[in-house]
This record gives sequence, structure tokens and C-alpha cells, in this order.
Amino acid sequence: MPIHSARQQVWFVLPKLQIGGIERNRLRMIRQCLSWGVNVRLLLVKREGELLSDVPTEVPLSCLGDHLAIAFPFRLSRLIRFERPPCIISAFDDVNVMVVLAKVLARSNTSVLLSNHNTLSVAASESKGWKRCKYFLLRWLMPWAYRRANRIITVSHGVADDLISFLSISSESVDVIYNPVIDSDFESLARAVPYHQVSSNTVLFVGRLVAQKDVTNLLVACRILKSRQDLDVLIVGDGPQRLMLEKKVKDFELAGHVRFVGTVSNPLPLMAASGVLVLPSRFEGLGNVLIEAMACGTQVVSTDCPHGPAEILNGGRYGQLVPVNDAKALAAAIDRSLSGEFRVDPDRLRSRAADFSVAKATYRYLELAGYDVTTLPIPE
Repeated sequence: MPIHSARQQVWFVLPKLQIGGIERNRLRMIRQCLSWGVNVRLLLVKREGELLSDVPTEVPLSCLGDHLAIAFPFRLSRLIRFERPPCIISAFDDVNVMVVLAKVLARSNTSVLLSNHNTLSVAASESKGWKRCKYFLLRWLMPWAYRRANRIITVSHGVADDLISFLSISSESVDVIYNPVIDSDFESLARAVPYHQVSSNTVLFVGRLVAQKDVTNLLVACRILKSRQDLDVLIVGDGPQRLMLEKKVKDFELAGHVRFVGTVSNPLPLMAASGVLVLPSRFEGLGNVLIEAMACGTQVVSTDCPHGPAEILNGGRYGQLVPVNDAKALAAAIDRSLSGEFRVDPDRLRSRAADFSVAKATYRYLELAGYDVTTLPIPE
């Protein structure tokens, strides 16, 4: 049921605002809400992250877990009791659990939407160290929390199927909303001057340097392609595997071909000017960088990992899909894209990317949250 307009406000909850796909998507949704006149509040567990300066000044920002993260659900519970927000949209597994706990403690009828952006079973099985302990606890806490949420949002049908099976929850409570990637500012950002030199021969990777992304497999593929004299590989992003990957570049004698440039605040111009964007991941929730590159008219190659890339590329119609951890297949696909042997018309790529608009996703989130969307324009 729609919530009375006098109380219409949306609270977004995140752990922090580091550079990442989920964080960028939430900020896009917040800006879309503001453009529609929707009142927004942003709640963080910790006041950390490179994207803090990107929060619109008119958005109230509160940090409820600074110095002691475990205090977050109790502080949020008090806020819910006193301010009675009509709806809360949350992301990240552990934060989702804390948000539901806060709602239960507050004895509130606030509508809670929990979103999942990754393949939970794979993330849990591949976790190590303290993350393995975290997922052990979440494996038992998440079913309790997710059964008490109003709706659960996943970013692909594959993630939805995995979540339903892994947590043994009802499929009727789960909806699929593709990530909000393409907004009204996209074209102007893509036309900006690139931070680094790239060309139609450049193989581009954009993402965190973590095991999930399997950049090692990309480097092995590049070693196979080393005979191409014009091979140029640009690695955009940072993370715990950077030192290890830089060592592999030396071991593979790729120093003249591979560049690490760290985090770039706006990678779109690099995508627009590169020959092919490669996503070599072991698993994904969706794969935002594929959508962004396609919206730039750039060719893409991805592993056919669970679960997003095949949905984005429609089984290979909009870009090449190769098996996970198959460097030879990855190298061959990259070579076909650079040589023009496999090429998708850029206008077709842009048309497909438009399906992942911020307006469409935000409208659907608000609709499922119980917001009165009759006051909002229906996205095309």
C-alpha cells in the first residue's frame, strides 16, 4: 500500500562509501530521487570512503557505528522509533542483518528492502580467514533477517536463484532489479579527457584487485598474447592483490605491456577510448563495468561466470563469453575483439546498456518500498 505523502522519505543504508559498484549505484539512485523531489537520508555504519565528498549537500548524512560497529543496530533502532521512516533500502549482507535487527528492536512497521549484489554461495565458499567466520555466522543469521524483510532485491536472476537456494527462503519475497548504471550525466562523463593514454589497441580492466576478479587469469592470457607488438593492457583499480599482480607482470615479462594506474574517479573516458574491456571474474552479481563499457560503445569480453555477465550480454549476443579460468579462451576472445574478427555495432551496445538505467531501477525500488510512485514520471 502507498505510504501517505506527508511521511514519504527514503532512508538508504550502507556500511561506508568506499569506491565500489554498490556505493556508486546508491549515489546514482539518491541523485535520481532528488531530481524527482523525493526526500532522502543516508545512513552509514562508518564515516569512511573516497565517495563521501560525492554525497549531495542537501542529503542528511548520519554515521551510527563509528568507533563501535556493533552499536549500529541499536542506534538505528532508536532513530526508527523516534522518526518512523516509511521505508529503508539497505545493501551488503551484514548490514542487511543489522537493519532488520534494528526494525525488530524498534517494533516498527517501517518497510525494509534488502538488496543482494553478489553470488552468496560462491562468496561464502571462497572466503578465507575472518571473512569465512563472518559468512559462517551470516549463513545462520541471514534466513532469520531475510524472512522479516518486506522485499528482497537481487541484481540478476542468477543471484536470485542462488540466494533462494542458499538461504532456503521463499521465491515470492524476491524481486530482480538490474543495477542502476546509466544516468543523465553518463554521456558528459564519458566525453571527458581520459586520465591515462589509451587507444584502440588497449585491453582495459576496471575493478578491485581481489581474488573474485581473477586478474591473474587476465595476465596469463596477456602472456599468451605477448607476441602482439601493439599489446597494451591498462589495469584500473586497487586492492589487496596489487603487489602480487605486479610481481606476476615481472615474472611473465609483461612490464612493457601492462600498466597499473590505481583507482580512477571517472573511468568512463578510458572505456570509451579503449579497444576492449575485459571482465575475467570468477563470480559476479551482475557486472557494472560491462554495462558502462557497452554504453560507451566499446567491445567487451567476459568470463561466463555466475551469474550476471551472461544476462547482460544475452548469452554472447552483445559480447564474447569464455569459460572461467581459461586463459587460452580469454586470450583468443581478446584477440578477436582487437582484430575486429568479433565486433558488435556500437549503437547496438548502447541500446542494450540503456536497459540498465538509473531511472528504471530507482522507480522500481521505490515502488517495492511502498512509496507512492504515482507522483513520479514513469521511466521509458
